[in-house]
Amino acid sequence: MCERLLRLGPQALGTGELLAILLRVGSAREGVLELAGRLLREHRGLRSLVMVDSTGQRNSAWSLSAGVS
Repeated sequence: MCERLLRLGPQALGTGELLAILLRVGSAREGVLELAGRLLREHRGLRSLVMVDSTGQRNSAWSLSAGVS
């Protein structure tokens, strides 16, 4: 994914792929792409994912990823 991002730019990747790059790793139960997809589905998109963490506090995807990786 990173190679495609560098070669073609962010518009060539989907939201899930871009989020997977930010997350860097998945969990013991799912790979990073599956994790990114699940987080996007559960939060109904990137905007709400960035706005809320697992405790309901405003936060960023980086902080959220630290809690789920």
